Amino acid sequence: MYKKVIQKGLIILLIILLGLLIYLIKLSYKENELISTGSTTTKIDTTSSTTTIVTTTTTTKAIELSDSIYAPYHIENYDNYSIDNIIDDDIQRVFTEKGAVVCGDSMAEGLTAYGVLSNNNVVWHRGRRIDNMDKDLDKIKELKPNYLFLAYGSNDLELWTGRTSSFINAYTETLNMLKEELPNTTLVINSVLPVSIKKTNSDAAFSYQAEFNNALRDLANSYGITFLENSPFLSGKDKPYSSDGVHPKSFYYSLWAKHMTSYLETL
Repeated sequence: MYKKVIQKGLIILLIILLGLLIYLIKLSYKENELISTGSTTTKIDTTSSTTTIVTTTTTTKAIELSDSIYAPYHIENYDNYSIDNIIDDDIQRVFTEKGAVVCGDSMAEGLTAYGVLSNNNVVWHRGRRIDNMDKDLDKIKELKPNYLFLAYGSNDLELWTGRTSSFINAYTETLNMLKEELPNTTLVINSVLPVSIKKTNSDAAFSYQAEFNNALRDLANSYGITFLENSPFLSGKDKPYSSDGVHPKSFYYSLWAKHMTSYLETL
């Protein structure tokens, strides 16, 4: 009889301990997302060079970092093509007058999907990378562009998983091919956009925008090609990404197009 009592007691104790363990795990998880009242907390993002210090004086509040921009390294490298004097109506007009075309992946698709540019100025294909963009070459040639804006990178990040040199080698081969196939076309390189913190946490391959862009900028300079840094248009925005944490929301595409338009206006 006493053995049964002891056994039941042990079972109850184990259940209590298991419940306590689950509670502590949940508590630990919440503490990573919450800042206590009246304290100063330093949060260090180990995947970037920035340190964010947040002081709270009100009730405990959740910090929504999942939709925030990852590693705003790019702000210091912003180019000189201001969009301040560019209006929406300028975009299509200037692209048409200059004979400009954007080619790229699903990022480029957004330009037509949101009505920023017409299909006569954009050649896109979802999942496209710089190493296989030649599959769209015939379409590009049909448009006979005077200026060709390259918009690749997101899918390349997944393919090369941090191997910057491999990405640059592929980009170099494509630039050489385009110069041969389109000798009278001026090439322009768009930067690889940063993604959300949520995305980099789930897939580390997306955390190499800084390395890719620094190398891409050097490559552009070596070819005498303009490099457009578009990342600042996402910085400081509240939840700038769609649900996948990679593609920007609709506001971005007109800003990006204005940036390219600003470049064209200087020619």
